[in-house]
Amino acid sequence: MNSTWICIYFFIFIILCVIIPMQRRRRSVAALMHIRRKRSGTDTAQKEAEASRFIGKNVNITTLFSDIDLINGTITEIGGGWIMLEDENAGMQAVNLLSVSKISECPQKKHK
Repeated sequence: MNSTWICIYFFIFIILCVIIPMQRRRRSVAALMHIRRKRSGTDTAQKEAEASRFIGKNVNITTLFSDIDLINGTITEIGGGWIMLEDENAGMQAVNLLSVSKISECPQKKHK
């Protein structure tokens, strides 16, 4: 057998037996932590206080279930466990505060 095929089979084995199960395990642990925080009830008030610093600013929001996709927009209001975002393309969006894992401010483009 050619050594190239052995390398290809080895990489396929690594991807199927190591990497994919690790990603599934990480997502299941994140979901369990999310459920525990939701049951405690104190997490919502703390997240609302932290997110209120970004009201009126253009932000990127990453949720627990969308590690790759970012939700972009300007935060208009926060209340009741929800963040209201206004976006040029999508209009108004509501994001559940308990599913938010990261909020970061978008850098402003510098005009010369």
